[in-house]
Amino acid sequence: QVQPGTGYSVVVGGGGAGSGSPGGTPGNNSSISTITAAAGGGGYNADGGSGSGQCGNGNTPSTTPPQGNPGGPPGGPGYSGGGGGAGGAGTVTTGGPGVPNTISPPAGTDYAGGGGSGFDPPGGSPGPQGSPAGGAGSGGTRDGPSGTSGSANTGGGAGGAGANKPGNSGGSGIVILRYATADAPGSTSGGTKSTCGSDTIHVFTGPGTFS
Repeated sequence: QVQPGTGYSVVVGGGGAGSGSPGGTPGNNSSISTITAAAGGGGYNADGGSGSGQCGNGNTPSTTPPQGNPGGPPGGPGYSGGGGGAGGAGTVTTGGPGVPNTISPPAGTDYAGGGGSGFDPPGGSPGPQGSPAGGAGSGGTRDGPSGTSGSANTGGGAGGAGANKPGNSGGSGIVILRYATADAPGSTSGGTKSTCGSDTIHVFTGPGTFS
């Protein structure tokens, strides 16, 4: 519960920075006041809010309901395992699905999908697909395209790096508040506000203060 006249710090975490496979750095948490959404892990066998890449564990630290799911298992020939998404686990090639947005329009927007796995064998075939929804990137290949990064302010995972290619970065986070317009103090500030029926939708795509 928020209190009128009090400022609440908002942190929008950046996505993890990619590096050559299997390395990488985890993303950064997003939060408002004492509520925190854990970032995804940073590569092979790395744990996080969503597991990242091959064999990474999701929902770390553990919450109820869970924040994410594990990355996919190793595959053959040469697939490294898709990243875990907020809505489901990764597979051998494809990232796990994101979670549909239920807070703000447009309805149907998904967040925090898992990135597609990297593909190591020689050849220029397209890389594995990231989560179809959730802002995630697709995986790269050895001789073809590099993987793609997650989309900004979706929490989508980056596509895995193919051999001889750099990794990519996950999508940054987002903080969304929804409250009854009639109940809001007249001086609410920070972020960007819009209305949906009798409610105010208050979106932060970068750090700030909600007051």
